[in-house]
Amino acid sequence: RGPDSCTDAPVASTATVTVNRGEKIELRGFGSFRVRQRDARRGRNPKTGDPVDIPAKRVPYFKPGKELKELINLDGDKSDD
Repeated sequence: RGPDSCTDAPVASTATVTVNRGEKIELRGFGSFRVRQRDARRGRNPKTGDPVDIPAKRVPYFKPGKELKELINLDGDKSDD
């Protein structure tokens, strides 16, 4: 990681450590961050079609808050596309 990495910021670094411990972080009006466990599963190699075992892993999860959703949908007819 370079010096511009988001984990260089004290808040982001603290949040990363907290979420990694399995704790939930909630930012009122914005949303919450937590870790979810994904079970091991069987997938397929898209190139060959051969079955592939995908191991269990922990993944970050963000759930937007009510205020953020409302703000984003305030001007429903505007689009960045």
